[in-house]
Parts: sequence; structure tokens; C-alpha cells
Amino acid sequence: EMAAQLAHQLRDDLQRLELEIFDRRSQRYPQDLELKFQLGLRLKRVGNLREAIKFFELTLELPARHSGSALELGECLQRQKQYDKALDFYRLAAEGNSADHLDFKKLALYRLGLLAEGLKNHEAAERALVELVALDPQYKDTASRLDKLRAMRHKHA
Repeated sequence: EMAAQLAHQLRDDLQRLELEIFDRRSQRYPQDLELKFQLGLRLKRVGNLREAIKFFELTLELPARHSGSALELGECLQRQKQYDKALDFYRLAAEGNSADHLDFKKLALYRLGLLAEGLKNHEAAERALVELVALDPQYKDTASRLDKLRAMRHKHA
């Protein structure tokens, strides 16, 4: 019990320290968008979504972080219950086609499919999940979700 409590406290302290370090570095080097992306990640991790969104919006213009920033924005907006905006950013994250961004693309398609399904936008959900299955048939529970979604659409058709 005490060890778990100590581990939790140390993890919190580390998160606060990382946040403070990246905040200071970001202020010292205001043109460094990579630092802003890292600061956004730390802000998101501690639950400061409003501030994290600002930094992820800035880093969308950074080619190496475009997909990652869009994905992070989608997650922040979804947690703030701004579902339509979240869908837009998941779509944006899924547009990346380079091999470096394949993991972002798959996660973005998965999140897009789940959120669209939850919003009863079955067509968008199916499109995202079909694309994901084409990329990686074994990705999480995508194939079974797609089968369930198709069965549900046939039942209502």
C-alpha cells in the first residue's frame, strides 16, 4: 500500500517536473515547435486540455508532427465532448501516408471509427474501419467491430 502510494507520488512529481521543464524551454525558445508539441503532451497528461489544444494547434504546421498533433487534438476535443471537431482532426491525422506516420494513421482511423459509431454516423465509421482493416487486418478489435457495424446496418436497412 505504502509502496504504491509512493510510486504514485513520484509519478506525479515527475509529471510536474517535466511540465515545468518543457514550459521553460518553450518560453526560452518560442520558435521551437517540437518543444511546444512536447509541452502539449505534458499538459494533456495532467488534464489541462484547453492549454494543450493551443500547443497542438501551433504544431500542426510542423511536418514531422502534423499527424501526431492532429491525433492529439482529436483526443483532447473528444474528451471535451466536442465530437464533430474531434472527428475532423482524426480525419486529418488519418490523411498522412508516409511509413513514419502509419501508426498515427491506424490509431486515427480506429478512433475515428469508434467515435463515428458512437455518434451513430455508421457510414463514416464503416469507411474508417474498412480502411483500417485494409492497412492492418489484425489491428485491435477492428475486424469484429466492422462485422458488428455491418450486421447492424443490414438489420436497419
